[in-house]
Amino acid sequence: MVDVLNEFILSSSISNRKRGELKHALNHVDDVKSKINLRKTIIVCDRGYGSKELMLKIMKQHSHFVIRLKNSTFKEKRAKMTKNEQIIWIPLDETYIKTLKDKKLQKFAI
Repeated sequence: MVDVLNEFILSSSISNRKRGELKHALNHVDDVKSKINLRKTIIVCDRGYGSKELMLKIMKQHSHFVIRLKNSTFKEKRAKMTKNEQIIWIPLDETYIKTLKDKKLQKFAI
């Protein structure tokens, strides 16, 4: 994770290539919460990070995010957009919430 305004690395990790970038992103959010004020932070993510779990983790830290979505992510919601740049609300159903491994995140999602 990088602070683009001040041009320095906030959190980084090296691992086996089998570990996905999304798992690293989830860990980086946890790692930086003791280093910076996430309440005053906007986390910007590129395609491939359009994960409900990542969004929840960021929201749980009282932070904000902007995520560029793949064309295939949240298709139904995106089809209803009236502008190219627009906030969309992603509902969380009980079935999805139960799939979260982090029990604290499950509780936050309810």
